[in-house]
This record gives sequence, C-alpha cells and structure tokens, in this order.
Amino acid sequence: MSARERQGKAEPVDGVRTGLAAMMSAEPASDPVVEEGPSVSASAPADAPVTDAVEASAIALAMAGDPLEPDAEVTPEAPDAPEAQEAPDAEEASEAPAVGTTGGEPERDAADAAMAAADTAPTPTRVTVEFAGEYFPIEPGGRFLVGREGDLAIDDNLFLHRHFLEIAEIGGLWWLANIGSRLQATVTDASGGVQAWLAPGARLPLVFAVTSVIFSAGPTTYEFTVHSTQPTFRGTHRDDEVTGESTIGDVPLTLSQKQLLLALAEPLLRRDGTGMSAIPSSTEAAARLGWAVTRFNRKLDNVCEKFDRIGVPGMRGGARGSAVNRRARLVEHVIASRLVDRADLVLLDTVDAEGPDAD
Repeated sequence: MSARERQGKAEPVDGVRTGLAAMMSAEPASDPVVEEGPSVSASAPADAPVTDAVEASAIALAMAGDPLEPDAEVTPEAPDAPEAQEAPDAEEASEAPAVGTTGGEPERDAADAAMAAADTAPTPTRVTVEFAGEYFPIEPGGRFLVGREGDLAIDDNLFLHRHFLEIAEIGGLWWLANIGSRLQATVTDASGGVQAWLAPGARLPLVFAVTSVIFSAGPTTYEFTVHSTQPTFRGTHRDDEVTGESTIGDVPLTLSQKQLLLALAEPLLRRDGTGMSAIPSSTEAAARLGWAVTRFNRKLDNVCEKFDRIGVPGMRGGARGSAVNRRARLVEHVIASRLVDRADLVLLDTVDAEGPDAD
C-alpha cells in the first residue's frame, strides 16, 4: 500500500481525535452532538477505543449535567415554603410550657402575692359602743348615731337632741363628732390623763383603747364608752414616780370642797358601769351634807371659780347661764379627770372640822 493510501485511511482517525480534543477543550456540546457518537464509532473496528472514549465522555457529561441548562440551576427556596416554617414551629413547640405544668406559674405567683399582701395588710380597726351593759358593734365604714333617736336611743329626754353624737370612720380613723347645736360632751381616756370638751360642730379621733363620753341634758347626766381593737394612742411613762395624786390642772381642794363635789357626783359614782344619772339639785346636795343652801351655793361658786382659772370650760354661765348646766359641767369634769372616785364617797360621812363659814 502506498504512502498516499495509508495517509487517506489515517485521516478519519486523526479527524476523530481532533474532534475529541476540541470537544474536551471547548464547552460541552448539546444533545445532538452526543447522538453522533454511534455513527463515528461504527466507522471501523480499529476505532473502537476512540469510540468508547467518546461514549464515556458523553455519559459523564449527561450525568454531570450541563451548567448552562436552565432547568439544572439551583434556585433559592421561597421564605414561605412549608419546610422553612416547620423548623421554627418545632423549636417554639419544644420551648413552650406544657399545659398544667409551668403555664400556671404566673397565676400561682399572683395568688401567693395576694395572700402575702393580705397577711401584711393592717387589720381594720373595729369599735364597739357600751352603754348601760349593752354593746353595739360598729361595722368598718359605718355610721353610728347617738341621741333620742338613732342607733343608740339613749332616752326620751326632751333636753337631748334627736341626733347628738356621731361615730364614723373617715380616712382610716374613727371619729366622734358633735352634730348637735346646744349640748357639749366631755371626752376622756380610761385613766383620765387626757380630757377634751367636744362643742357643737367639733369632732375628735377615737385613739384610745377605751374612750369615755360624758354629757348632760337637763338634770340628767349620761355616759357611754367606746372600745377600740387597735388604739393608735400610746402613753408614755415617767421613770420617776411622783408621790401624791396627779390630776389634770391640779387644783388644791379643801375637805368641804371635795365633799361638795362628791355630793353632786354621788349618783354617777355609785352606779355600775355606764348609763344615766340625775344630778342632785343644790337643795338635795346641801341636805345630803347637812349644810344650809346658802353655804352650799357659796362653796359652789368658789369651786367653779378655781376650775375656771385653770381653763375648764362651762364654769361660768354668764348672765343667761343656768345653775343646772353649771353643776352638770362640774360633775362631768370631776368624773372625767378622776378627781373623785367611788373610794372617796366615805368622805361624805366625815365630820367637817372647818367652821360653817369656811370656804
């Protein structure tokens, strides 16, 4: 075979090799180029190795995929894809408290806080009125009236106001108010250490454990007490004890002057507890002491003048003053300030060593 014939037979092989090199160096061919593989490989049996290489390259390209193919591009998933929503829900579900376990903690904490606040909150102060052995409790925030009519209808005494005194809770404190227009009342603690005169239109806080209220209407004197469960007043005690009697506005009294006070206050001192008592007239008190009425009235003037000098109200009635009111006010003061008590009643039977004209 001549050299020209051998060169002609070798050209197809070189052409295939050249095409394979170009295919491998250039961009991947499209599907029609891959389909030409069998036609090239069927040219001659000697070309089988080259054909196998072409088919292997085509298979590799098919498996790898064409990067320029639009369908092969990987697009990012939409944010509202179901797979993107399931993961956060699963995490939130794992962190959410189970029903009936930790979900009730805020409610229990609130209940515990409410119970703790209820334990530390101050207990409301309750007051009770005692009169003639009867007790009248007053509800917190209530209103209690004393007079001829009301919650405590004391007496049908026409000298007494229908509504004279009022007990009510205002601003967390219990108050005693004089809602009358003519009568006054004396307010004191159980020991007699504090005393106040409650005029019409005035009011006082009930700060003592036991508060005594004494007032007179005509010839009758009345007394009731108010008991408090939580008194706000705290008394002070001195380290050194003072000998002798200690009274409000210490007034030196002679034996005859003290006997006069005892004769007027005897009905109140002999009764048990609170209630009402009639104040003796000057004639009755003088007869109890065995004195003349003129002597009794003169001593009464001297005693009232002594108390008036230390500021006790009601000791001088003026030109329109009544002798009954003056005696009643004097009795209220000596009972409230504990100037006389039941133990002093023995002095009524003591013989007056003073002369009949002594003050």
